[in-house]
Amino acid sequence: MKAASRYANALLQLAVERNEIEQVNQDMQFISRTLKDSKDLWLALKSPIISKSVKSTLMNTLFYNNVSKTTQAFIDLLLKKSRIVMLGQTADAFKDQYNLFAGIIEVEITTSEALSKDQEQKLDQMLQKSTGKKIILKPIIDSRILGGIKARIDDTVIDGTVQYKLETLRKTLIQKG
Repeated sequence: MKAASRYANALLQLAVERNEIEQVNQDMQFISRTLKDSKDLWLALKSPIISKSVKSTLMNTLFYNNVSKTTQAFIDLLLKKSRIVMLGQTADAFKDQYNLFAGIIEVEITTSEALSKDQEQKLDQMLQKSTGKKIILKPIIDSRILGGIKARIDDTVIDGTVQYKLETLRKTLIQKG
């Protein structure tokens, strides 16, 4: 994963230099989705039996008409270095580095029911104000939490769920009993 992170960092720097950061970010999101949606494609890229030329043809067919010249050159570099199997990892690492560069954080929001657009908007505004960063909400529905909300920002979890409060109460009663 370290190599993928280094490749992603180099691509990010190149995209910034060429003033193509938003386009390359879109390209890498497209590549990541495509690879995640096609297990067969990932297996083909991973296979030592499939030649570089066949892998190159695959990349040409799938991506070259849909991505920028910078991203095409990056894919060519991975092919040349026999590192094309790292394309998906690099795309994911690029997303993380892009978010850091752009001041964006992803926040997982777990609720028992879907939030309304108004609730999402208020939550987004509150989180932006408290973090000073742009927020991407990742909603998760989990009926087991009974009610309330749980937010995960990187490694920090803020748990205001009914399930958590009941569990805390249960532990307190057991300790005193």
